[in-house]
Amino acid sequence: AASAGAISEKMRIHPGGVVSFLSGIELGSGLDATAANTLDDYEEGTWTPNLRDSSGNSVGQSGQTGHYTKIGNLVYVIFAISVNDPSSAGNGLQIQALPFTVENVSEGSGEPSGGYITFANNLASTDFGGFISTRANNGSTFMELKFTTTGAQTGIANNHLAASQMTDSTYMTGHCIYRTG
Repeated sequence: AASAGAISEKMRIHPGGVVSFLSGIELGSGLDATAANTLDDYEEGTWTPNLRDSSGNSVGQSGQTGHYTKIGNLVYVIFAISVNDPSSAGNGLQIQALPFTVENVSEGSGEPSGGYITFANNLASTDFGGFISTRANNGSTFMELKFTTTGAQTGIANNHLAASQMTDSTYMTGHCIYRTG
């Protein structure tokens, strides 16, 4: 029988570095890496977002930065892009070079995934219905930039952002959350 002041085991460090908490969480891999409660993949890093149209034409950019956090198969990316010459690109703007490939799912085109542009200035157009969304495309390494026109109730974020809706001093920041396969 344990005495009134006895210490009970709360955490165990196993050979090979696996740490398990008796509350049910396991860190590392080795005991049961297939268990749903195993945190076996955590990563942070940087990536360079690349703004292009759907035909692969590059939008001139004077600066791009990006950071990501990956926990298991869930990826959270943030980015900032400064445009200096949108004239060589057309419709269907995409932010390419995501740090991990988007999960290839059978429903939709990358769902569950998405985010939005959190800040933008010096756009040539203002008819974005309040926001521009980022949608990670199924089985790819890019996000589409989409919007709905003001007042539209159907086809939310169904229009592709075009380079003509930007200027040579457009600046935007945003994020997206997606699953990787």
